Amino acid sequence: MQSQVHIGVDVGTERTGLAISDEHASIALPLETVDAKDAAARVLELIDEREAIAIVVGWPLELTGRAGRAVKRVESFIDALESLLGDREVPIHKVDERLTTAVADAALRETNVKGKRRGKVIDQVAATQILQGYLDSIRSFE
Repeated sequence: MQSQVHIGVDVGTERTGLAISDEHASIALPLETVDAKDAAARVLELIDEREAIAIVVGWPLELTGRAGRAVKRVESFIDALESLLGDREVPIHKVDERLTTAVADAALRETNVKGKRRGKVIDQVAATQILQGYLDSIRSFE
């Protein structure tokens, strides 16, 4: 069976959280946090290293459902990634990310992850939630 690895991305102003799925696209796992300016290049490296078949990027909607202020930042990330992809056929899926950072923060508080440590992993946890939501949605159509 061909690998079904997906990469999840939570694009931030300063940091970008990355998550990765297992080979069967069943479960999302936190991977790393990178500097936002290096995120597109790092995702490209992961595509090649892990033979990823798709990228899932959090799309920053407001609670009303309108595109939020952060959309331009995410669009810039997607543009940068698409230019790096070249002839690789790896689709980029935009997924509603409303409240993922708030949920990630609450989950980390519950597990007593504090201060600087929480700041280092919150973006990874948000990326994991974005990716897991997507994986669950595509499985529901199988």
